Amino acid sequence: MINKNKKGFTLIEILVALFLTGLVMAGLVGLWVATSNFASSSREELLYKNAFSIASKRIQKDISESTDVGFNSFTCNSEAHKQVFMQVYKNFIPGANARCVKTDIPASIVIFCYNTKNQTIYRRENAISCSGGAVSMVCDCDDLSSYDDFLVRNVTSIPVASQSTTINGVNLRFTSEVKVGKNRRPISLVFDKSFAYLKSW
Repeated sequence: MINKNKKGFTLIEILVALFLTGLVMAGLVGLWVATSNFASSSREELLYKNAFSIASKRIQKDISESTDVGFNSFTCNSEAHKQVFMQVYKNFIPGANARCVKTDIPASIVIFCYNTKNQTIYRRENAISCSGGAVSMVCDCDDLSSYDDFLVRNVTSIPVASQSTTINGVNLRFTSEVKVGKNRRPISLVFDKSFAYLKSW
């Protein structure tokens, strides 16, 4: 026996339900896209800040092992866009009475160079002979493949290294800026730190 009082959904009711479902789905998709963009932006920002932290530790290690630090700036390979801003000597005293502090361990010079074209700070370490002669400074400030050869990218100001107010201290300052995420949100960091020698020779 057929129940004549039983009613189905009208076309208008179905269309309204589909419209409301579409609104909810659009909101969920928008939320998912925004969450994905935020996650991508946060991940890039974290990687950027980690690069700064790694560079800071590397610079600190070099300076803590140094016996002398030079701040005389000069162009690298006579190219104006390649500028050496700091030289760190390990187990070596430069100058008129140049010598190795200890003859039984290696001596070296670490050169920090800034390339204004690709806005990257490079680090190169070269061995120094304790037997005398001129100090060899291999000045390479190009985009090299080894991670050890570059420290920080996206550097927007010329790095300034100077003697800090502390005894046997070095201050290094520069700024860096990147754009992260799909919306290219700008992030700027200022590197302004002082490092001290662990030893006084």
